[in-house]
Amino acid sequence: MARKCRVARRTRSWVGSVASRLAGFAAAAIIVKNAAMLERLPSVLRKRTEIIPNGVDLIASCARVGIPRVRVSVGMTRQSFCSEAAA
Repeated sequence: MARKCRVARRTRSWVGSVASRLAGFAAAAIIVKNAAMLERLPSVLRKRTEIIPNGVDLIASCARVGIPRVRVSVGMTRQSFCSEAAA
């Protein structure tokens, strides 16, 4: 019985992983929290992925003080912050 549970758990985990990858390919853009998460993505998905750390409210921050000042305040480069890198 325990073996069946392990097999079912592994199968669900694998199906979830495949579903997440398919969703990533279908998405226009992907947001991750750190560089380690970015490295786990397939290379073709990294081109349209942005790193935005926890606690960054893009809508409020970018609208209030402007994207360049927000980037400086969190210590990030242009390539890794906001959608300005895609432009």
